[in-house]
Amino acid sequence: MAARKARAHIAGMVALAIGVLVPAVPARAITGEGEDIEKQADSLTSDKADGLDLLVFPVPISNPTSGAGLAIGALGFYNPNDAPTPWITGVGAVYTENGTRGIGAFHSMSLDDDHYRIRLIGVHGDAKKRFYGIGADAGDRDRFIHLDDKITLIRLQGQVRVAPHFYVGPRFEFRSEKNRLDPPDDDTPPTGPPVTPPDLGIGTDLSSLGLALSYDRRDDSLNPRRGVYVASYLGFNLKALGSDYSHSRFTISGSIYRPLGDKTVFAARSSLCSVSDGAPFFDLCNFGAGGDLRGYTAGRYRDRASWAIQAEVRQHLFRRFGGVVFAGVGGIAPKLGDIGDSRLLPAAGAGIRFLVSKSNNVNLRVDFAVGRDSHGLYVGVGESF
Repeated sequence: MAARKARAHIAGMVALAIGVLVPAVPARAITGEGEDIEKQADSLTSDKADGLDLLVFPVPISNPTSGAGLAIGALGFYNPNDAPTPWITGVGAVYTENGTRGIGAFHSMSLDDDHYRIRLIGVHGDAKKRFYGIGADAGDRDRFIHLDDKITLIRLQGQVRVAPHFYVGPRFEFRSEKNRLDPPDDDTPPTGPPVTPPDLGIGTDLSSLGLALSYDRRDDSLNPRRGVYVASYLGFNLKALGSDYSHSRFTISGSIYRPLGDKTVFAARSSLCSVSDGAPFFDLCNFGAGGDLRGYTAGRYRDRASWAIQAEVRQHLFRRFGGVVFAGVGGIAPKLGDIGDSRLLPAAGAGIRFLVSKSNNVNLRVDFAVGRDSHGLYVGVGESF
């Protein structure tokens, strides 16, 4: 059980590393039907050889920003110290027709009977993005400029178990970005772009040090049926560490999972983000990134504070197939104290699930979501939250 939970969690983390380069991971299509899909899925199931358990999963992607392309990940599971949680190493790569490309890597290991946990993430690539401006009004105008973002990210986190299911420890993150204007194309709004951010053409380094806390009572990290998961982080970007900006960032999220029967699960999640004054535009709270919320282009709504609440019902249908319906609401604000006055941004949608690996309990998800004046088709490995 512990190995399966760890595999599912790390699959999600590699998907996260790819997601740094392609914030929303929509899909153009998933072809095949019936037994053909079953055979394709069996080919993705892990193979064991000489103590190594290997899982490889390709994911087609397509969205208006990056165009069509392919992301692929590979995960290796091994256990050199016979710990309750195995060591995992993963790599991922993405390439799209508009030039977005990059690689990501992840490593996780536990020591002293899972008393200590160490995780490392690295991402390097060239991402094509849109900048709509800052604030709710900028997002509503739907005016944007194209950006070419060269990014390098390194994140190292170590945690120690201080109580059952509760881990705490430091996190260091180095992030280097250089954004420049890209030539406009046919989808540039005719009403004109927003104000150009001041950081364009300048290589910007962010170095942060902070504290990460987590509480995990889920029975499965990627496909849970019951449990609670809470994660929070408070980090400080400091010039003493080589950062070009000095600001703080706080995030917290909580999820609950409850079975409604043998084949039905109810899941809910809430999240909150707050960034202090002085942060560059690319480190502000980015509404729509990750799983908060589907239905919005990541980066269209960004500000110093954001919040989101969502819920979904997950239903197993037949064989490897399942279905999901979900809905949520959120908003952004200039600061945390103004969250109560933020403009509501609702979203809802439905999706299908396909179990690509029985042994690792890993789902491929395809969701269609509708937000306020926007929509999206998303594909990914594992559930949205």
